[in-house]
Amino acid sequence: MRTFDSNLERIVAIEFDRVGLETGSCPDVLPGRPDFVIRGANIAVFVHGCYWHRHYKCRLLSRSGGALTSRSAKFPRSIMRDDLVRKELRQAGWSVGVLWECSLREDLTSVVDNFKNQIESCSSEKPSVPWLFVA
Repeated sequence: MRTFDSNLERIVAIEFDRVGLETGSCPDVLPGRPDFVIRGANIAVFVHGCYWHRHYKCRLLSRSGGALTSRSAKFPRSIMRDDLVRKELRQAGWSVGVLWECSLREDLTSVVDNFKNQIESCSSEKPSVPWLFVA
């Protein structure tokens, strides 16, 4: 079962508000049920926990202690599912942003500011291929 409105998601929502990004609720039909949708821009945003979504070479991956072996089969499925969801969203005309827990915890303000700047630069260029922002 998916947890909605994690503390980190609430903090990101406050930061999005600070920089003037208008978010809306995610339509149920979108693949992967993104954490945020940027209104009027067709941008789906995921706030990924580094442990559960297997952020490559992240220091937070090892926080589980001995629980890793009992969950090791879940991780490859999670990675494949995340890749498939991003692909499906792009094919449906959505741009995708992935904000990683470690980056947000390290420097939330910079990550959100960079994200907004990238949205603005891409919208002025009108890219033909939806972009993927990863922080």
